[in-house]
Amino acid sequence: MQSNNEDWVALIYARVSSLKQASEGSGLDSQEFRCRQHALQKGYLLEPIEAFRDSFSGGGDFMLRPAMRELLAYIDAHPHKKFVVIFDDLKRFARDTVFHIKLRAAFKSRDVKLECLNFNFEDTPEGEFIETMFAASSQLERKQGARQVVQKQKAILEAGGYSFGGKKIGYARAIDPSSGKKIMKPNKDAPFVKEALEGFAHKRFVGQIDVARFLKEEGVFGKQTVEHCLKTVRKMLEDIFYAGFVEYTPWEVSRRVGWHEALITLEVHELIQKRLKAETAGKRFRYKHNPDFVLCGLVNCADCGASLRAYWSGGRKLKYPLYDCKTKTCPLYSKSFKRGFIEGDFNELLGEYKAKPGLIAVAADMFEDAWKAEYGDVRKREISLAAHKRELEGDVAALGDKVARAPIGSVLEVELGKRLEEKAKELEKLSADMSRQPEWKVPYRTAAEKVFGTLESPLKIWTSASVDQKQKLFFFFFDERLVYEREKGYRTAQLSPVLRLFERLDNPNSLDVEMAGIEPACNEG
Repeated sequence: MQSNNEDWVALIYARVSSLKQASEGSGLDSQEFRCRQHALQKGYLLEPIEAFRDSFSGGGDFMLRPAMRELLAYIDAHPHKKFVVIFDDLKRFARDTVFHIKLRAAFKSRDVKLECLNFNFEDTPEGEFIETMFAASSQLERKQGARQVVQKQKAILEAGGYSFGGKKIGYARAIDPSSGKKIMKPNKDAPFVKEALEGFAHKRFVGQIDVARFLKEEGVFGKQTVEHCLKTVRKMLEDIFYAGFVEYTPWEVSRRVGWHEALITLEVHELIQKRLKAETAGKRFRYKHNPDFVLCGLVNCADCGASLRAYWSGGRKLKYPLYDCKTKTCPLYSKSFKRGFIEGDFNELLGEYKAKPGLIAVAADMFEDAWKAEYGDVRKREISLAAHKRELEGDVAALGDKVARAPIGSVLEVELGKRLEEKAKELEKLSADMSRQPEWKVPYRTAAEKVFGTLESPLKIWTSASVDQKQKLFFFFFDERLVYEREKGYRTAQLSPVLRLFERLDNPNSLDVEMAGIEPACNEG
């Protein structure tokens, strides 16, 4: 018997359904060890190769498992050898009845013998029946387990928790000390995520690529390229979780307040969804801007409202820069506009706007006063919070000393311990609030001068800007894309909040103002 077994070459297959199981006692190492011991006891010849090890769920097609594919390929590459495949439990083989039978057939067609440490294969009607029943039992167990996991996860979601695995950018998993619940807590990346989401909502970031670039520069995305982060950015922008809610439509879990701390308000989230909806409705922001067409993606057709396309039209000797509408149902479909008209009329439109003399200085003074007043309030709050923090630190230290001196197990020790825990939680919350205070040590005067300088001469700034800067600068002047009519040119522009503010500064009592703070240049003659 020993000599016959020496003709067989043993290959070991081990599998777990998760990376966590791989590191535990029933993991891959323990399975391989048991199988090697079995092979030695039976007198099989062990191949000088590593065991075929999978960290893959047992349900579904066995050909989705990388190590199983490698095992079959290795057998096919050595047709002259007699192989016996050893594994420690029938559940490692397959936990799906159909695929169990298919996998058995795949090995049988290759004349491979199977040996399981916890089950004896028998090529008899009774043996096949028992084997099928075991496979069906494993399948039932797997599906019941999956159902229980879903039920638990759904219950957690319905209560307001976050029950999914994986990483949530801006958050880390933690235990709530007061309730003992597993919660998601803002981490070191949270301030950057908050800034990115609010920046997209309020058009500080023109497109999703700008959000990705910002988060990349702040170290949130690590070594990933900006382009590879776009899908993640899209998910973040759509995720209600950042507004403090949880929901999951596939499990019919409606929106509800979560246990976690929100990074943005619901209003900001809704602004983001409005922008995303506009992008997917044929008004998508261009991520790669063509320097030949600086207004591409910023001008809409007057008839259908779609964004005008920009391109070079080839002639026999020359190429011509054109804009046109590509909506097939539009009356202006494929009727071109010369670039000189589109961009020339825009320059004329922008050249009409300039701040009235003295208004910049008035606005700068008002800004300075408002900044100082706000900063004064913030400084008072910082001083008050710092004093309260010192008081709490003193209370925690004093209570700690009392707890240490109190008799062990006494009522006094328990009571002092509760008070110490309450003070410690209050101190932790206060410290977290103080760490989230806005940064005021910025060169605000320099920033204000750049803004006011831009308003003094919009066309001059526009002309000197790069194509990427123009895409962002456009929304500093206008609240939405411009509409261009074939015979009349640009329709009345919807000014940005900054320019509307200047209107109010110049006409505080007017309810219907036409370019008061920003006046058209006078035509003489």
